[in-house]
Amino acid sequence: MEIKIFNNNPMNENTYIITENEKWFIIDPGFEDEKINIFTKKNKTPQFILITHGHYDHIGGINFFIKKYENINILSSKDCEEKFYDPEKNLSYFFNMQTDFKDLNIKFIKENDIINFENNKIEVFETPGHSKDSLTFKLENNFFVGDLIFKQGIGRYDMPDSNINELKKSIKRIMQFDDKSIIYSGHGEKTTLENEKENLNFYLENI
Repeated sequence: MEIKIFNNNPMNENTYIITENEKWFIIDPGFEDEKINIFTKKNKTPQFILITHGHYDHIGGINFFIKKYENINILSSKDCEEKFYDPEKNLSYFFNMQTDFKDLNIKFIKENDIINFENNKIEVFETPGHSKDSLTFKLENNFFVGDLIFKQGIGRYDMPDSNINELKKSIKRIMQFDDKSIIYSGHGEKTTLENEKENLNFYLENI
């Protein structure tokens, strides 16, 4: 299995493409990227798109993929649905981006769901706080957390549907996993729980 990271965009948002045995899927297609374009030309149709949450910098590149792969499934929280269709709720309106979509093939996923990918199982966790629709995906010891945890930081909690108490609960939940767990965030470099625990405890005690 290989995890590819594409972040050549104004928001330094990480779009992830996970590949195995010539099969692949996408997590958070935030922006169209020339390197992603090159990748798609060389590879078969992806299995699905996973969305950690519906802020525009994590969904803005969906049209790039659905133009190429018309019937691709988009897997997200039910709470994310309105953000796909409302530029104010996905925040693109406020940044003059106007990200919205039509006729998406959305399949809703929730806590405890399992998504199969080749010989792997992707576990779904509901981790609200940065936004109410936030999900975390666990694949082996890799955690794709969206904007919940960053290297030396945590997600913003001043968004319209943020909740600081829910954010703390979600962070504590992820912290219960093995220290060697690898954290793939929505922005910035990957890290590990071991490297972040002291910093996370500081935030939990002081926000």
